[in-house]
Amino acid sequence: MDPTVRPHVLLVDPDADTRAVLRALLWHDGYYPLGVDEGEGALAVAREAGAALVIATLYVPTAREPCIVRALKRDPALRAVPVLVYTAFARAADEAWALDAGCDGFLTKPTELPVLLREVRRLAGAPVGDANAALSGSA
Repeated sequence: MDPTVRPHVLLVDPDADTRAVLRALLWHDGYYPLGVDEGEGALAVAREAGAALVIATLYVPTAREPCIVRALKRDPALRAVPVLVYTAFARAADEAWALDAGCDGFLTKPTELPVLLREVRRLAGAPVGDANAALSGSA
């Protein structure tokens, strides 16, 4: 599939291994993943790439915010982009904090891959021409 028609998904995580695994998974599923390890770069890439979804770990700061989610949701050009928090922070207080910051979904690491992909499809939509999504009822 042509990368220009794949929905762009921005991965924001300081861990290179997590970004690599998610990049491979999302590419295989029909998305165009872009990886960034810090907050200011994430804001710039989200603006430039026209991200359909941002998947971010919880406590990635930016210059003005302690959390990338809040920074994305306060940016007029990015506030409509859904944000899925994918994090190792599994306390109820962490989830409440993420929801208060404006995230659209919250999953803890590790998550079964079908659960993660279901959430990506819910938030970003199925890739264009995805026969699997139509068959599974995800389209």
